[in-house]
Amino acid sequence: MQVGIEFKKQDGKKLKIGIVKSRWNSFITDPLLDRCKKALLDSGVEEKNIIIYDYKNTSCPINKYYITL
Repeated sequence: MQVGIEFKKQDGKKLKIGIVKSRWNSFITDPLLDRCKKALLDSGVEEKNIIIYDYKNTSCPINKYYITL
């Protein structure tokens, strides 16, 4: 029996990725961020090309903010 999901290896060398994370419920969002970052690094995305915006409030009006990559 196979556990987990496997994806085809991706080449992310040319990608820039923005991640928005809430500090609220950090016991959930911190591990999600860690796993997301690990998946991106495993796909070849350079650490300098992963931009993380740590939002301090409970809700993030994402339509009012832009991440400049």
